[in-house]
Amino acid sequence: MPKPVRVLIVFSSMLLVLLSSGGCASDSSEAIARVGSMPITSAALRHWMSVGAAMSPSTARVLLRDVPEQIGLKQRMLSFLLSSARVIGEARAAHIVVSDAAVSAVLERLQFAQRENLSLQPDLQRLITIKAETPSDRLWLLKIHMLNERLEQRNLSQAEQRIARPQLVSYYATHRRDFLMPERRDVAVIETFHKKEAEIARREIDSGRDLLQVVQLRNEEAAVGGLKRGLTRPALRHEYEENYFNAPSHTLVGPLRAEIYYLFEVTAIMPARLRTFAEAEPIIRRELIVGSQRHLLESVKYALAQRWRAETKCRAAYKSEQCGGGLT
Repeated sequence: MPKPVRVLIVFSSMLLVLLSSGGCASDSSEAIARVGSMPITSAALRHWMSVGAAMSPSTARVLLRDVPEQIGLKQRMLSFLLSSARVIGEARAAHIVVSDAAVSAVLERLQFAQRENLSLQPDLQRLITIKAETPSDRLWLLKIHMLNERLEQRNLSQAEQRIARPQLVSYYATHRRDFLMPERRDVAVIETFHKKEAEIARREIDSGRDLLQVVQLRNEEAAVGGLKRGLTRPALRHEYEENYFNAPSHTLVGPLRAEIYYLFEVTAIMPARLRTFAEAEPIIRRELIVGSQRHLLESVKYALAQRWRAETKCRAAYKSEQCGGGLT
């Protein structure tokens, strides 16, 4: 498979820079808007209008999710470019970096998954099927997507830290049942397709051979055998695995018959317990910030939007709600 062309993002030169044959900037490279120090040119807008015109409605809803559908294509793609420039500027200010190599690697994995009919997140599925005009377009879109994901995670973390400690303590006190950890067990399991092999494994362990060595040598079902750590009853996949929770620790059991033959030994038991407040705190913060304290997240996002609106300047013919002033 040919390697994707290196993504063409430079913070000081947004998207496409077109030069005339004489080596001087043509009218098409005139800045129609500026986000901080990043210019958006009329050439860039025309390029992405061409890309946008070829998009399916479902893809457009993903790429232009914050842009009203009723406005024209020109205004929608300008809004997209302004938002993308803001993502780049915000990431730079937060020292968040996504390398070109990382973007190329992710794109290759996504394209492989697509060829093999593996499941993909719907947003990513639509993103990589956009009818881009140049190889760098899709890489650019993916880079913006990856930067935006990291910025959203940063905003979420910042908002979580604004939740007052008394609210955390109160939630912990009134939701203690949610923080009960069930009994967990570590179990060494040997599964074989024939009873004879299971009996050989039993004799080797009874003769004093190291349990885990025999497990590694004799287990024939890697997916369900081997050393299983931290098993809990709710997570058991097979009915016969209930025996793991009925057996005493450090006692070899089996061979028994299920779908195939198996023997096992419980190597450790961790009793059920309540998570400490320190253990539960990150869980509580996340629960509250997407619930009753969501206004804190909205406050963080609003402050950022206002800041970047003030840094966004547009020429009179290209005014939008994202523009905080005129570009002269």
